[in-house]
Amino acid sequence: MRFPPAMAVISSLGLILGCGGTSQDTPAPGTLSLSLGSDSFPGCSKVVVIVGKVEASRDGTSWVDLGMPITTVDLMALQNGAAMPVTPQGGLSLPSGTYGSIRITWASVNLASVPPVPEVVDTAAATWSLVGPATTVLPAQVQVPANGAATAQLMLSSAQALQKRPALLGPPAFSFLPSGFAYNGGSRASIQGRITDGAAGLEGVEVLAETLDKNGLASIQRRAVTRADGYYNLDGLGAGTYFVVAQPHPSAGTATGTYLAKVFPSPVAAVANVSYINKDLDFFGQGSTFASLDLTVTPASALTDSTWAELRLGLTLGVGSQNFIVRSQPLDTTATKDLLTFSYLPATSQGQAYPLIVKRSSSTGNSVKSTSPATVPILTAGSATPPQVLSF
Repeated sequence: MRFPPAMAVISSLGLILGCGGTSQDTPAPGTLSLSLGSDSFPGCSKVVVIVGKVEASRDGTSWVDLGMPITTVDLMALQNGAAMPVTPQGGLSLPSGTYGSIRITWASVNLASVPPVPEVVDTAAATWSLVGPATTVLPAQVQVPANGAATAQLMLSSAQALQKRPALLGPPAFSFLPSGFAYNGGSRASIQGRITDGAAGLEGVEVLAETLDKNGLASIQRRAVTRADGYYNLDGLGAGTYFVVAQPHPSAGTATGTYLAKVFPSPVAAVANVSYINKDLDFFGQGSTFASLDLTVTPASALTDSTWAELRLGLTLGVGSQNFIVRSQPLDTTATKDLLTFSYLPATSQGQAYPLIVKRSSSTGNSVKSTSPATVPILTAGSATPPQVLSF
């Protein structure tokens, strides 16, 4: 996985700054067993990446190779509680202490596969190549005890990680700007349940674990796509209060009905090392007609940027209505602008309004810009919704 020459300079600088150095202290050894998990990626059936090496560091200078061979992995398969071992079976012996950084080296081709496997993204329409940085350094809070054993997980986030770039990279490709966090096993919670239409499970529905700020605005903390039986597992959640939100639509696997968005009626007050099971959402009888929304954002995203749009909806939960995210998708980048069509949006005969927020973040500056929420009218199916144009 490589960016064009301009990005190669940035990646090389990161390697220079992140390598070398030794510790004068030699703490007693411990054993670490690390696994890799991932969020779902909106609109993708597969996100195939090639992990060349995984390393851990206590000081951000000295790195310990965790022993993982070059491996091809579909990140979409590492969700709903699934994970891939990174360290050898039984764990890896390494100096004890708190490891604050995990570094992944990405390979562009897995030569061990026959034929060689490139990095790709599969969507409903086509297969695209994947282009990204040579390495990714992720924060961690992993404690390895002296003369003891630790189990930890590295969870990759899909938040603003992928963006389709048909015009900027030559052949059509997705840029890949991964983020995530590593933590000790037993320090995180999970929320599990089923998305159903009556008794039947709905496959391919993206389920969101969201938190609310003091103003009632939601942020997505974890996302997963339901299996064939409608089951989902939102794992790797820190302590806090979470709301389960979903909106099935015909483009999601075998979900062929028309549905309004719903939020699970009771929030989950999650604590460490607890699984909250049977958080089911039943959409039986919730019919709706569909509308769509076209969005244009200017100027176009730079290669190191990612631009995502969120549609929000006031959903009643107990007393009052909170502003939950019901759709969150990346935009497509062209030479002059970013484009997105939100499809399968529920519409009613009275019309329905969605607040629209567009976020653009930069990997170099780690900054996020948000537009002021704009109210977007969603009319009855077949009615013309004015295209939305937003600028940064």
